[in-house]
Amino acid sequence: MTKRHSFIKPIKKPMPAISPLSYGFIKVNAFSAREALPVDTASVRIYEAGEVFPPVLVKSLVTDSDGSTQNIAVETKLDDKNGIARSRYSVFDIHISAYGYGDIFYRNVTVYSDSLTLQNVNLLPLSENESDSSYPYKEYRVYE
Repeated sequence: MTKRHSFIKPIKKPMPAISPLSYGFIKVNAFSAREALPVDTASVRIYEAGEVFPPVLVKSLVTDSDGSTQNIAVETKLDDKNGIARSRYSVFDIHISAYGYGDIFYRNVTVYSDSLTLQNVNLLPLSENESDSSYPYKEYRVYE
């Protein structure tokens, strides 16, 4: 009697699909006097980065009495250059304004998946000759 060998054929399982959706977080801390005094009720607007006009607003909120926003969930996207999954991140622009202070605009803020990006902002008070009604002439700082 001959012995029959049975071989188990491996079953090829399909690779699980990588979800294109994931989230990272942004938290903005608004201060004055070199981060000594929190600025409450500062307006924080987060936009998709890019040269699109009008800019695409992602989220708008205000800071609390500590000068901070809540953690803001934003969608991060899969970077798959050359078909190789590398990392998940997205890029945003952040505009911060508060009554009596010059506006600040941060460009190209990178947010990675499952991570918190802290954006500390030092707002500068407007001079006595300036007021919020002098907008577009008030100070406007842009960081890239």
